[in-house]
Amino acid sequence: MEAMHRPDWTDSRLDDLNDKVDRIDRRVDALGHRMEERFDAVQREMNTRFDAVQREMNTRFDAVQRSLFNAAVALAASFLTGAAAIVATQL
Repeated sequence: MEAMHRPDWTDSRLDDLNDKVDRIDRRVDALGHRMEERFDAVQREMNTRFDAVQREMNTRFDAVQRSLFNAAVALAASFLTGAAAIVATQL
């Protein structure tokens, strides 16, 4: 079986390879920057949406809290009215 012939790596071939690697490196760097920009844009959009959802939830929780407070006041007023009526009938 005959040994495979391996090409010689001359200075000009090594320079060509180095140029190709440099071009690939620049392309990878450019893609990395584009990906970072896209991720930043997605993160900004997500933060905006999460902030909107949080504001809506806070508004709804505030409404529930007001309703519960009003119900507690009405219940306390009913108890006080009932107690006053019992006391008034006992006198």
